[in-house]
Amino acid sequence: MRNGSKLLKVLLQASEKAANIARICRQKEALFQLLVQEKSLEEKNPRFFQDFKTLADVLIQETIRHDIEIEFPELAKIVQGEETNVFSNILGESIIVEICSCSKDTTQLLTKVMGNDAVAAELLAAEVHKDVQLSDVPITVDIPIDFDVNIEDLGIWIDPIGKYTSKNSNSRLFNWYLFDKMHTCGAIRGTFVDSTADYINAKETVDEQTGLYLSGLRCVTVLIGVYKKSTGVPVLGVVNQPFCTNIDSQ
Repeated sequence: MRNGSKLLKVLLQASEKAANIARICRQKEALFQLLVQEKSLEEKNPRFFQDFKTLADVLIQETIRHDIEIEFPELAKIVQGEETNVFSNILGESIIVEICSCSKDTTQLLTKVMGNDAVAAELLAAEVHKDVQLSDVPITVDIPIDFDVNIEDLGIWIDPIGKYTSKNSNSRLFNWYLFDKMHTCGAIRGTFVDSTADYINAKETVDEQTGLYLSGLRCVTVLIGVYKKSTGVPVLGVVNQPFCTNIDSQ
């Protein structure tokens, strides 16, 4: 399997692990109440009237970074994301969120983030360190084995909780390995915007004429994009919709 195909496999598995984290954070009341922290004025995106920084954002971003590093150590330092990995807990402590070498150590770190809530921390750490196989990912197309990329020329961007509005809202996971070509030919239709508020509020809005889900959990996505640093051209990406079937207890 060539580098591009191998990287796509890693991103698909990482996206499903991220989706699992997003789901458990909403399904467990103890976790959900600890998640929401409003961004500082410096971090807020002026395009959106409501924008939240959550532990889910940070943990998803760092989990994807960690899993990429296992297979491609040279890519770890160039992974960038929507969020900073500094999280302020309910005690006012600022803690750098990172994935440790084992579930026990990650639990201890997250316990500090959550104000000594060891039960919640253990739930999250278990998902972070869970072994997700490609067979666990609901992909709809075959992964090419001959797709190659120059690893040294790649950059990676993560939007832990993004938003995709699409008429094809019943397909839980979209993936593409030549994003620029597929987007040009119309294979990907929709709009990517901020969706943390959709994740927190979960109120669905549907356009009656088009059938598009304009807001709510069905629009929430984990976004991972890969591009050429030399040109900025996107070459690879994954969009995972954790709540497309909207099975949620909140």
